[in-house]
Amino acid sequence: MTFDSQPPRMACSACGIPTTAVMLLKTEGAPHGEPGHSFTYRLSAVMACARCNAGYLERYDHDCYPTDEPLDWLSYHSLSADDIARFLAYAKACGDPLNPACGCATHEALGAATEKVRMVSWSARSRIAPGGFEVRAGRPVFTPLREEPTK
Repeated sequence: MTFDSQPPRMACSACGIPTTAVMLLKTEGAPHGEPGHSFTYRLSAVMACARCNAGYLERYDHDCYPTDEPLDWLSYHSLSADDIARFLAYAKACGDPLNPACGCATHEALGAATEKVRMVSWSARSRIAPGGFEVRAGRPVFTPLREEPTK
């Protein structure tokens, strides 16, 4: 499995240029079309912008159960440049950040943290305020998103 085989990444929500993966956190299942694929696949990654240093936690989900139409969707959790800096400081303990199967303590902790965060669809970007990233008592925490009032 390679990250390059995944759908195109979204552009930075702060400045609009393409983002790049700084860490692939967790996968579940095998990608569609690859050996071992069985209906669903999920990849969680932290993406960052080279221009403004902002980024996001991204989750790509794929579901192709035989009785349904295939679904592919992206959801995200915004991270400011300061959040990305804190994330990178925490993640530097991992020697293989682009390998979600690394198995190091850093990957395990970050993978578990992704399961506790509220993600929103890319289509909801216009009404969602940024979330964040912190390290509390040595553990990574993606802090909650706050919904802005709709106009």
